[in-house]
Amino acid sequence: MQTADFLIVGGGIAGVSAAARLAPHGRTILLEAEDGFGYHSSGRSATYYHFGIGKSVVRGMTAFSRAHFETAGVNGTALSRPSSALFIAPPEMLAGLDALEAEMRPYSDGLERLDANAVRAVMPVLRCGGDGIVAAVLDRTARRLDSEALQQDYRAAIKREGGR
Repeated sequence: MQTADFLIVGGGIAGVSAAARLAPHGRTILLEAEDGFGYHSSGRSATYYHFGIGKSVVRGMTAFSRAHFETAGVNGTALSRPSSALFIAPPEMLAGLDALEAEMRPYSDGLERLDANAVRAVMPVLRCGGDGIVAAVLDRTARRLDSEALQQDYRAAIKREGGR
């Protein structure tokens, strides 16, 4: 019979990252029912990093993760690549954009407020000006995460610490 200090159920991005962080602190076992780790990891849940969602706790955790996501994994593969996020507003949504920008600003050093002309330059397919898009916030710190590279990096960390 095996014993563990930490038993993590689920090898998705949340489970494998938790196991990687706990492994240095005690015997860690990660259980997965699927044939492979990260089977259900998707672009919806694990591959985009930005400050436009959640409240301060989520934004704080996102900011805390930034340095890790900007490094290379154990095999030298980049864990992420830059992929700016654009938050747009027509006239009736300017107050909401202002509020979102104020909430994001403490967490990102790459925010830029854009007027309609600047939005048009960044995203020419948008209808800008008048009753179209009149302003936007561009977050240049947003990143596209490589969920497979993250999975490999976390699994290597678990093994390095003697976890199973």
